[in-house]
This record gives sequence, C-alpha cells and structure tokens, in this order.
Amino acid sequence: MIYPLSAVDKLGFTEIKELLKGYCISPMGQSLVDKMQMMTSYDQINKFLRQAFEFKNILENDSPLPLQNFYDMKVLAEKVRIEGTFLSEEDFFRVLIS
Repeated sequence: MIYPLSAVDKLGFTEIKELLKGYCISPMGQSLVDKMQMMTSYDQINKFLRQAFEFKNILENDSPLPLQNFYDMKVLAEKVRIEGTFLSEEDFFRVLIS
C-alpha cells in the first residue's frame, strides 16, 4: 500500500501517464497506459526494470523496430466472434501485416 493515499498525485504520476499517452501511436498503447499503476513489490519492479533494460539494448544495438501497422485486434476479434461472420479482405490483410 502506498502511504499517504495522495502520494500518486503528489508525485505527478497522473501527469506522467497523460504525457505517455501523447507518445502512443495506437489506441492499444493508450489503453495500456491507462492500466498502469504504481508498484510497491520489489520483485515486480525488478522484473519490469530488467525488461526495460533489455528493450533499451535492443533499440541501441539492433536494427530499428517497425513502428507501423498497429491495428486494434479486439475490434477484428469482435467481428468474427459472431457465428457465420467473416473478416473482409482489408481486415484480414490488417491481421496479416500486424
């Protein structure tokens, strides 16, 4: 538990989340930022720090990541959830390139 309860606002966590949402290139990223919460577990924090370090190394040492063709698969999954419905050619192509 974070004490005091207003620590999240006092540390500017809400403002940081809003700034991060501005850098997201898809609605999926924005929804992920909305789900972010402050962490107090050492193991969880350590895990995410190791992942961030690994991703930083990938960005610095490997070829650039492709940052296009991000489509919300939830919308397409909802389309095909109903029995007897199919994806259009354009929607299927989006799944393929994603």
